[in-house]
Amino acid sequence: MADTIYGLFFQPAATFRQISEDKPLAKGLMLYILVSLLGVLFNQGVESSRDNSMLAGGAGWALGALSIFFTLINLFVMTGVISLLADIIYKKSNPSGVLACFSFAALPGVLGGAVYYTFFLLGMEGAGAACLFAVSLWIMVLWVLSLRESLDLDIGQSVLLLLVPPLAVFFLTAVLLLASLSLAW
Repeated sequence: MADTIYGLFFQPAATFRQISEDKPLAKGLMLYILVSLLGVLFNQGVESSRDNSMLAGGAGWALGALSIFFTLINLFVMTGVISLLADIIYKKSNPSGVLACFSFAALPGVLGGAVYYTFFLLGMEGAGAACLFAVSLWIMVLWVLSLRESLDLDIGQSVLLLLVPPLAVFFLTAVLLLASLSLAW
């Protein structure tokens, strides 16, 4: 496991190739849940430090547990949709490899939460937010590498697979909104 974690930071392409072949789903999902749990802990630390925060205490922990559950559901749905699109568009399929890779790609999220919390405690919340944004971009790059290595695609195809679902939701929402507005007139 230590080799995999090291590889995610310093040799992500080769590491994702190995993960997609070995498909360590149990380890990947445990790591994903651990990263989510640590994110909840850092968030709870931030919320308990704020004055008049409604999310401090029991409500914050309950919301955190609920968020872990829904992020796990989101991971499965995202993997399923992207695997289906990859099979339809490129005739390539490796759903368990994609799930394992996406699970491991969440690892830098621990750094984002920890750095944000540290900057928050230092009174530099803006710098912490910038670091959190940079880590989010890093995770997106890891998703692209995950798809490239697990489905044997090129970078452009991987980016397209990641962009199709949100763009489809955006355009469907826009069409429905325009249709409802035209009915209201």
